[in-house]
Amino acid sequence: MSCQVRESVQTWIDMNPGYVHRLYDARDRLEFVQQHYPQLLDLFIALPTNVERADFWRYLALHKLGGVYADSDVRCMQPISSWNAEHGHDAALLAGIAKRTPHGYTIEFNQFVMAAMPGHPVLASMPLIIASSLASTFLQGHGVSRQGQFHDAGVLGRTGPGAFTAALRHYNVHVGGHWPINSTRADQLGGILLGTVRAMPKFVLGMGWETIDYNMTCDQVKQKVRTEAYICHQFFGTWKKQPEVSTNLTYSNCATGLRYAEHSSSSSSSQEQRQQQPRAAAAVAAGAAAAVKAFTAV
Repeated sequence: MSCQVRESVQTWIDMNPGYVHRLYDARDRLEFVQQHYPQLLDLFIALPTNVERADFWRYLALHKLGGVYADSDVRCMQPISSWNAEHGHDAALLAGIAKRTPHGYTIEFNQFVMAAMPGHPVLASMPLIIASSLASTFLQGHGVSRQGQFHDAGVLGRTGPGAFTAALRHYNVHVGGHWPINSTRADQLGGILLGTVRAMPKFVLGMGWETIDYNMTCDQVKQKVRTEAYICHQFFGTWKKQPEVSTNLTYSNCATGLRYAEHSSSSSSSQEQRQQQPRAAAAVAAGAAAAVKAFTAV
């Protein structure tokens, strides 16, 4: 773990002393699924990359435990107890608006930080959405085209923000809300309540790109530009080939530059296993309905 990541993790501990803090690695995530959601273990293992398994796990962890999930490169900028306080803590799930997208969604939600009560229906719907996307990946790889909002190719669509946004969209329609969401109105009101979900403005629960735009550290942006920000995402993401942060920023206890602790990739140990994995994934996805039924009944 790099110095910058350790410093990010420490901000959560320093600002929230009354909370239990847990840090999970790949082995911990596997053991968590084995213990709490064994009916979804095959689907979890079938996901092609470590980052997709990390995505899937975060939904399961919040569904089971509740609380706040944050990537290790996200800094806490305000105590959790103050989050959504201006609205009387009226939501069971806080989701940060990320951006407008050209493919069906006026906005996209990030999932590098989320706060939720245990058992929220948006989180309960994630296994079905991910299984559907995984099956679509298999079909597309064999010359069969599948059209639909669940079936966006790639990590971001299969398990990441695209999948999370699909779940929020369906939940919003289910509770009689309007879609697409007016993100300008969300900015003005400090978030929009969708059933028991509050869609939070990007500069509150998605701040981070400003460090690049202004060539500032998170603390400087918080003081000078985005005083409302709950968090700051530093985009050290180890699954990316190149860091999308300014490497000339020096943090308080760290030397200039970035170091990566690990690189997420396919878990297969050979080319043959990698070729077989989509077929195995499709088989898991085809039988996922029973697992999801058991999951949502919990």
